[in-house]
Amino acid sequence: MSIEIHPASGEIEFGFKWHCTEHIDIDVSAVCFLETGNLKDAAFYNQLSACNGSVVHGGDLRKGKGKASGYSETVKVNIKKLGQVTIIAFVVSAYTGGNLGVCDSIQCDIKDGSTLLTDISMTSKETGSNTSCVLGLLYLNYETSCWNFKKIIKPTTGRQFA
Repeated sequence: MSIEIHPASGEIEFGFKWHCTEHIDIDVSAVCFLETGNLKDAAFYNQLSACNGSVVHGGDLRKGKGKASGYSETVKVNIKKLGQVTIIAFVVSAYTGGNLGVCDSIQCDIKDGSTLLTDISMTSKETGSNTSCVLGLLYLNYETSCWNFKKIIKPTTGRQFA
């Protein structure tokens, strides 16, 4: 599944929430790549801003929902300021304790301001007992010159993106 993203403001918000049957610290990372496929930068719990402030992580929340937005973690992307970045991979990881298999669901709402553009979700059946999963990619489609989001759901190992 791939959808075109046309934010009026140029800023897209990715709001993540999850329901897990055991307490684990889930972290979201936004990993930014150049057209060449080389890593440019990343926004995550220990580095909240990437790519000169065009990608901003809302911070780590270790006990599930609790922020006023209702999301456990958020990432905001200003696509007008990304420069040479053409792909952002969104990685969800079980940082401490357990694995993603104890999460009944992990959801990502993609919004332009208060307007919901789409929502993406994955289940424990999709992630299995892995500790990380690439949820999806925000990428520049060169044929249309538009930004798109593609759901990936690629389970992997590791407690963070690196």
